Amino acid sequence: MCCIDRLKSQATSGRSLLGSVYSCLRPKANIEADMLGNKLEAHMTKKSEILSIFILALLMDCAWSSEGFILKAGQGEALQNGIVVKASPDLGTELSILVEQTFQRGGSTTLHLHEQGEELFYVVSGHGTATLNDTTEQIGPGDVIVVPAGEIHRISNPDDDEPLMVVFFMDSPELVDLFRAIHERIISEPNRPITPAEIADMEKQTGGGRTIN
Repeated sequence: MCCIDRLKSQATSGRSLLGSVYSCLRPKANIEADMLGNKLEAHMTKKSEILSIFILALLMDCAWSSEGFILKAGQGEALQNGIVVKASPDLGTELSILVEQTFQRGGSTTLHLHEQGEELFYVVSGHGTATLNDTTEQIGPGDVIVVPAGEIHRISNPDDDEPLMVVFFMDSPELVDLFRAIHERIISEPNRPITPAEIADMEKQTGGGRTIN
C-alpha cells in the first residue's frame, strides 16, 4: 500500500492528520505517529498549515512505503570521498543504511570507531587492507569484515592502482548523517580544507563515529 492509499485508510480510523503523514514514512511507529501528530496539531491554529502538510504527503512517491524498493546500479546519493548512499531512512529504510565507497590509490578512512552499533563490510572489487584493532590484513573481492560496536577500524587502498570498492551496512543511520555533514561543509567552502577539529565536531553532533588520533 502506498502513502496515498495508507492516508485514505487512516483518515477513517480517527488518526490525526499529521500522525497519518508520519506513519506513512515510518509505518511501524503507529503509536509514535499519533503522539507526534496530536502534539503538532495542537499548536497549529491555521487549517492551511495542516492542509499544506496533507498536500505534501499526497505528493510523496510510494517508494517511501515499507514495501521496499529496488535501486539499480549507478543510482544512489553521491557524497564526498567516493561515497554513494544506497539505502537510508531518507531513501526508504526504517533505520538501516547501506553505503558503497570507492577508494582510489592512497585512499583511506580514518582510524575510527562507532559506538552506536556494529558495521559489516563486503569487498566488491579491488584490493587493500582492513585494520581491526591491532590487526591489519590484506582484503580482496568477496572478503567480509565484521566490526563490533566500539572497535577501532580502518579500510584503505594503500598502493593498488585498481580502485577498492566496498559496501557496508549498519542498522542505525547516524553514520550517513555524518557523511552528509562533511559533504555539505566541503561543497560550501571548496577552497578551504576541512580540519580535524571540524570533523570531530560533526562526529559529536551526529553521533556518527569517533576518530582515533
